[in-house]
Amino acid sequence: MSEFNDYLMGKKIDPDAFLQADAAQYRALEAVFLQVSPESFTQQKLFLINPLRRTHPLPPEKMPAKTATPKKSAKPTVPKPKPTLATKSGDSSSPKPTISMEGQATATKPTITKTGKPTMVKPDSNPNKSE
Repeated sequence: MSEFNDYLMGKKIDPDAFLQADAAQYRALEAVFLQVSPESFTQQKLFLINPLRRTHPLPPEKMPAKTATPKKSAKPTVPKPKPTLATKSGDSSSPKPTISMEGQATATKPTITKTGKPTMVKPDSNPNKSE
């Protein structure tokens, strides 16, 4: 019986006023409530719950205290590294700045050596060029 009363109070319906006003309907709804889950009961009897809430409102002093739900903490945002602009050294006539990639891995590209075998080399070095 207390489960049904708690359910009614959660739906803002005064169980005592409802029982005094219409005991037959109270007992019928209580019997159904005890056989099904609260979610299923709400789905089945939603069209009855809203009028009951209007005719038997729960007084504010009887309303159950709301439990504070903890807010989800936001993930800390990490700023993306910004590329630094640097001009090419030794070329003062170049109007376009180049992006410095210091501290980052340099890309390699496949090249074919004199032996005909493809190898991966850094763009700065040239295996075909002998010094």
